[in-house]
Amino acid sequence: MISVLVQCPSATDATSFYRGVGPFAALRRQVPGLNLIFSPEVNWATMKLVDAVFMQRPYTRAHLQLAEMAEDLGKPLWVDFDDLLFDIPSDNPAYQIYMNEDVQTNIATISAMADCVSVSTKELKRIWQLPKKPLNERVYVVPNALDDSIHLRQVGPKEHKLICWRGSATHQRDLMEVGAHIVDLAKHYPEWTWAFVGYNPWFITEKMGKQAIVVGNLDLFEYHRFMAKTQPAIQIVPLHDSSFNRC
Repeated sequence: MISVLVQCPSATDATSFYRGVGPFAALRRQVPGLNLIFSPEVNWATMKLVDAVFMQRPYTRAHLQLAEMAEDLGKPLWVDFDDLLFDIPSDNPAYQIYMNEDVQTNIATISAMADCVSVSTKELKRIWQLPKKPLNERVYVVPNALDDSIHLRQVGPKEHKLICWRGSATHQRDLMEVGAHIVDLAKHYPEWTWAFVGYNPWFITEKMGKQAIVVGNLDLFEYHRFMAKTQPAIQIVPLHDSSFNRC
């Protein structure tokens, strides 16, 4: 039996589901004897009981201490990053969280300590392994993917003239750069409805009237139920050109 300590920012967070809890849950069903330990508090006793440690998006001093604990006890450490936390745009609400010297040092130190690092894109791997100062030689790309273990019955109309965008305030700039085009499209195709899930881009929706539907923040399964019920014909994911978005 192999026991793995799985540390995610939040077990119910979407990124934790797609890059932490979800994949490990699937792996547990495929690998006999794989034991997963999810513990909000980690101490020496907990660490002694596991064979390896997985950390998703570690960045705090507490995360660094956990990595140091794993190193001291000879436990293999695997860390995962799905965003370029070294270059978050100033318009992103997460800028204040990550873009300070202490956090940047924590991320770099933990990355260097890890036995392996997984990232979501080839560009992110390139950044992690820049020739002048590679953070780790063992970086692997694990692409983001849709978890098809969620089997929700499709109950919505098959040909629904609905265009859907889903996101949070972190994508405000992405929407601002295409906002005028969205409004223009809505005017040209009044028979189509637009749904904005998780965030209200008022600079767009106020100009679209009843063509715009705003849905509040949904948890992971509420979102999938919404998609199954509404069956949007088109989903859009506009991104402005930046190193952060390219990663």
